[in-house]
Parts: sequence; C-alpha cells; structure tokens
Amino acid sequence: MNAYELFSYNVRYYRERIHASQEDLAWSTQLSTSFISKVERGLSYPNFKSIVKIADALGIPAFALFVTVEEYQVMQESRIRVHEEIGV
Repeated sequence: MNAYELFSYNVRYYRERIHASQEDLAWSTQLSTSFISKVERGLSYPNFKSIVKIADALGIPAFALFVTVEEYQVMQESRIRVHEEIGV
C-alpha cells in the first residue's frame, strides 16, 4: 500500500471507528461530502489545512493518517508506558 492508499484507507477506518458517516465528517470539517467520498476512494487528496481539519474531527493527530493503524497503536501504547513510568 502506498502513502496515498494508506491515507485514504485511514480516513475511512477512523471515520467508521467513531461511527460517523461521510456527511458527519463533512459537516464537522466544513468540507463537502463529495470531497470526503473522493478522499476515501483515493480520487482526491486534501491540502494540509484540510488534513488537519479531518484529523481533528476524527480525534487523532494528523500524522496518524500517514502510518498504519498498527503503527499508531504501538506509538500510543509506548506513550502510555512512558507516562506511567514518569508519573504523568
């Protein structure tokens, strides 16, 4: 899977994980439903400002859209362990 395919897959994955429709995501990002659909199908790619809006609406950092779900989960688990070790 190349970076474009991974990005498209992740937008859909994280949207479905929060049980949001494409319309919900479009509304919360002020982007069109048609554009969200094209992004998820790999037919269009957002600019950086829109990537940040999408990530914010999905409740994840923007970089999570560019790594596999598994990689992001490992990063999250590592972050939690470090915080536990230092007492944060």
